[in-house]
Amino acid sequence: MSRSFSNRALPLFLAVFLAGFSALSAQIVFLRELLVFFYGNELSLGVVLGCWLFWTGLGSLGLGRISDRLRNPALVFSLVQTLLAFVLVLTLPAIRAGRLLLDLAPGQIAGYGPIFLVSFSALSLTCLLNGFLFSLGCRSYDRIAPGPSGDPALRPARGLGMVYIMEALGSTAGGLLTSFLLIRTLDSLPLLLLLGGLNLAAAGVLLLSGPVRRRGRFWKFPWLAAAAAAVAALILGWAGDLDRMSRNWQWRGFRLEQVENSIYGNLVVTVRENQFSVFENGLLIFTYPDESTVEESVHFALLQHPRPRRVLMIGGGAGGGLREILRHPSVEEVIYLELDPAIVRLAGQFLPPEERRFLSDPRVEIVHRDGRLYLQRREARYDLIILNLPDPLNAQINRFYTREFFSLARTRLRKGGVLGFGVTSSPNYVSGELRNFLGTLSRTVGEAFPELVIVPGGANYFLASDSPDYLTDDYRLLEKRVRERGLDLRYVRGYYLADRMSRERVDYLRKQIETAPRTRINRDFHPISYFYNVVFWSSYFAGETGGWVIRLLQGALVIRWWWFALPAALALLAFPLFRHRSRRTRGGWVLGPVFTSGFSEIVFQVVVLLAFQIFYGYVYYKLGLLLTLFMVGLALGAGTVTALLPRVRNDYRLLLATQVAICLYPLILPAVFAFLSAARGTPAVFGVGEHLVFPLLPLAAGFVGGFQLPLAGKIYLKRRPKVGLVAGLTYGADILGACVGAVAVSALILPILGVYATCYAVALVNLASLIVILGYRPRQTRAPGPGAN
Repeated sequence: MSRSFSNRALPLFLAVFLAGFSALSAQIVFLRELLVFFYGNELSLGVVLGCWLFWTGLGSLGLGRISDRLRNPALVFSLVQTLLAFVLVLTLPAIRAGRLLLDLAPGQIAGYGPIFLVSFSALSLTCLLNGFLFSLGCRSYDRIAPGPSGDPALRPARGLGMVYIMEALGSTAGGLLTSFLLIRTLDSLPLLLLLGGLNLAAAGVLLLSGPVRRRGRFWKFPWLAAAAAAVAALILGWAGDLDRMSRNWQWRGFRLEQVENSIYGNLVVTVRENQFSVFENGLLIFTYPDESTVEESVHFALLQHPRPRRVLMIGGGAGGGLREILRHPSVEEVIYLELDPAIVRLAGQFLPPEERRFLSDPRVEIVHRDGRLYLQRREARYDLIILNLPDPLNAQINRFYTREFFSLARTRLRKGGVLGFGVTSSPNYVSGELRNFLGTLSRTVGEAFPELVIVPGGANYFLASDSPDYLTDDYRLLEKRVRERGLDLRYVRGYYLADRMSRERVDYLRKQIETAPRTRINRDFHPISYFYNVVFWSSYFAGETGGWVIRLLQGALVIRWWWFALPAALALLAFPLFRHRSRRTRGGWVLGPVFTSGFSEIVFQVVVLLAFQIFYGYVYYKLGLLLTLFMVGLALGAGTVTALLPRVRNDYRLLLATQVAICLYPLILPAVFAFLSAARGTPAVFGVGEHLVFPLLPLAAGFVGGFQLPLAGKIYLKRRPKVGLVAGLTYGADILGACVGAVAVSALILPILGVYATCYAVALVNLASLIVILGYRPRQTRAPGPGAN
């Protein structure tokens, strides 16, 4: 590469690098903000990523067609990047205004309709501009790169690869820096202002660079820089007011006392009248004082044991749960597990002194560790295990409602020990969606515990044990135990128990649960309860019928993994047609494999993230790292194939081998997860999985995906030498495939089919693309024989 070319290309590479940097950094910021809107529900990540990818693909695929007709694509690149700098900042208040515009109260669970609406609209402009920048970058490189000898498709193919590499490197740097430094030291708005400033600087350098100055005069107008500076100064001066105003939109009706980001999520403390509440990622952790909830969550379980001495409480202790446990005279020790230490610290700041003292009671040990890992690695036995957690509305919490966890909990209970937990319900009427959710939980608990009592009410309390000796749903016995222990309770007492646990209510709830039509076992790698709960909450605010979204979700339950063999079967039937068209094609057939590759890559990301959450429980701490390692893999794959392109003699054969690798990767994942599941009891092996295996999985997936795109682009360019069009089509096909995978798999297919079956389904989808590649195999031209004239 000549020095003159390097000097001309450097401003463009810097602009592309910073565009990639800001894209992944802003994605992390927006994902965290949207998770506050969507109560930490990982299923919503699929919808958000799907919308992000849709608009990015549309920007590349649709607007990319324009780049071939531009006389000065570098100039347009700088102008689009300038616009992006301001759009990044303004997207944040657009997201925070979602609840205000949709009239959703803080803490109210949003269904798929609001999730899609807010994501689709708020992210649109940012992603359109990002997608357009990729095509403009490829076209700008093509205008300044020296013309190669030989293959005319080589220069644009190398350009596509180089721009892809620089964007991936920028994304890698942005992901690492944001995850480990920026997100911990800066709030969302200052971070976005920093990203906007970097984009403005890069656009300015490119605007004054050689290619722009030689190919256009627009750079000479001083009013462009003046206008950009004026708008930047206005936004910067108004930043504080904008941040406060947008947060008030989010939490209208409450007074915000404190907002902070921990490594596990966004924490908010609000005050309303004489109560304060702590939210994590928009999901209510506890409210103080809330005596009825606290008494129910603790005493229903403790009253099912004759003499509870050693109690393990997972979550919820800081809001009054510890106080209520310690009221039982037989209790000698309480182990309180709270993953995020910031929750206990914030509670200590706002609790009154008489409540705060229970956090330092000598009988209480507070452990900041994931509850499942703690139980797996500590073989101590308990009289009671109390789950004081929110409903299984996200994957991290769902891990505590699976057959695997219930089986683990039983091994950590003494003879006659009790497991207790509560979930949201309805005191008088059980809808179809709630019925399936409760039925699934009941059936799952029954896999581990032979005895189960369910207390009906606004929250249903599940009380499970290995012995029927002391377990009861008779309110008279519970009332007697309250008196015997000298407990002065306000809610779990006489008239309250008689009404709540009347025989009519108990029998009605049992009948509804036993006759639920669509119950399945909730497992670690098949989180169906997670899905049922989302359906229930979607219908809760949409009415009994739930609208078209609810009907779609309910209809999706019939999906089976072998349905995904249909594309492969159709491709096999169309194989003779592919062979017939292989000589006349203009190369567009490569978009099919690129589309399925994009589909698969996003599925691989979602599956790896979910699996990490299932095994280790703190994916938010590793989210940035795992996403960044995928981008590192993309950069390495694209860099490797771009370096190999001049020496590759058979592009088609290399594409075929890459597609075989994409088919095999999803078949390897279930084997890896099964091995780690078997190694849970071996800390050394399990630790290797955390620190080595899981980082390698997204790295390998990204490498294969990054390797394929420039290669497919070169094959397409041989038949259709229009670099802007081909770059836009290939990148757009990749992005749109990822969009379909993100929405369909993360939001529907993964919780319904489970992790393993989803992997098999993705392998079948890629088998269809493998058949397409085989069908378009170039025909060999036979050399004439020695006797030919």
